[in-house]
Amino acid sequence: MKNTIFNQTYSYPEAKLITIVNHMSALVIQASETDQLSVIAELSYPDYIDDIEVGDFITVSYKNGEINIELEEIDELEEIHHRKESFKLQILLPKLPTVKLESENCSFNISGIESDIALTIENGACVISNCKGSLKLESENGPLKLHNHTGDLRVTMENGPLSTDGLSGDSLYVESENGAVKMRSCAFTNVDIKNENGVIYYETLPVDNAEFSFENENGVINLVLPAVWGFEITTETDMGVLRNKLDAPAVKVGDTYVISSGDKEAIIRIKTENGVIKIGHDKHLNMDYLRTKIDQLKEAILGSKDSADKANVQKLVDQIIVYVNRGINAIHEEKIRDAVNSSITKLKEAADGFDVNETKDKIIVTVESIGNEIQGAFQEFISTFQDKYNGEYIKDFKERIFRHGGQHHGNFVDPELGERITEKVFKTMRKVMPGAFDLKEQERQEIAEQSRLKILGMLESGKITAEEAERLLKAISKE
Repeated sequence: MKNTIFNQTYSYPEAKLITIVNHMSALVIQASETDQLSVIAELSYPDYIDDIEVGDFITVSYKNGEINIELEEIDELEEIHHRKESFKLQILLPKLPTVKLESENCSFNISGIESDIALTIENGACVISNCKGSLKLESENGPLKLHNHTGDLRVTMENGPLSTDGLSGDSLYVESENGAVKMRSCAFTNVDIKNENGVIYYETLPVDNAEFSFENENGVINLVLPAVWGFEITTETDMGVLRNKLDAPAVKVGDTYVISSGDKEAIIRIKTENGVIKIGHDKHLNMDYLRTKIDQLKEAILGSKDSADKANVQKLVDQIIVYVNRGINAIHEEKIRDAVNSSITKLKEAADGFDVNETKDKIIVTVESIGNEIQGAFQEFISTFQDKYNGEYIKDFKERIFRHGGQHHGNFVDPELGERITEKVFKTMRKVMPGAFDLKEQERQEIAEQSRLKILGMLESGKITAEEAERLLKAISKE
């Protein structure tokens, strides 16, 4: 194999915008630890191909506050499907107000950027994680995945799916033709999602003064709402069906159904032609939301001046107590349950005895301490659960998966074991903190690779049949 490396650093302190046009390969974009721009390309290719200088296909220019980077396609690699070769392409960005990205067939993986990002892509995939700033994404056929992003979001898609979790901002707009839209743990104030033939799944955290609109022609709309939240929902469907799993009833008003609960902190409109409308409550306890409510409570106490302000403080306390009580139901350890209940009692007593005319510093310190106690109790539950899982369930899992008996195919594989573990072992955990045992993408890939090698080894040694190996490998690929 031959190797070619390009590693250059640039300094443009006056730059306000960077435009990257990528036709070379899958591109990783990350935040630079310095104020400089770095472009890194490492390519390994077969000896029979003429020498390649990867730097000849990279152009970096600067003019009037704008950086332009062009990454050209390397024609010599087309015949060997160069994306399967060893090709590392990375750009480290200094902090800039605006980043523009363009590509036809090459994917992007973007993380840790604090900039407004505008991306246009035709067939490649895009993954964006742990970024801040507005996002404007246009995609024709590739999948989009967004994780832990803060900022307004506008997405226009044709045929690819959109999947997200942990997003927040003022405004969300999504328009899709044929791809599924699945968004979890969102906190947007204004939401407008339109789809034609794919599913819309939207899971929201409580936000104040929210306005949501969902429209679909032929796909299902599934809306998941927090339990501690007021709303007014208006649903309209031509040929579809409404399935309401909320505590509040659906009341028919003309051609629509209206569902109301609480103080109408959210106005929600849902419309579909042929698809089913599903509405239900979120059963999870989100610790980030709990932390936010504690912070809101401290701000309300600090700014309180009269009885109306004290009533607002009491309302926030009641919301926190109701919310925390949902998590207690998942905890079986009496000591931890007692600790949470004790913290709830102290929080209620602090709010009842609060005097708006007295110094507020002491009560704020008390609230902060109680909030830490509640979170600490749930963290202890997580640790206890994890120890139990490591000590008992993994051992049981290994024993049942890898049983050796006889000289040939004594290994026993239970096809339903994975589902039962997910249902019985992780069910309790995910009620309290969803995602606590979720692996990072790199970790997941490493484990999947180890599993693939083990399965192939078992097939080679005759411990499993080819049919069993194929089924197991397909299961890994689905993960």
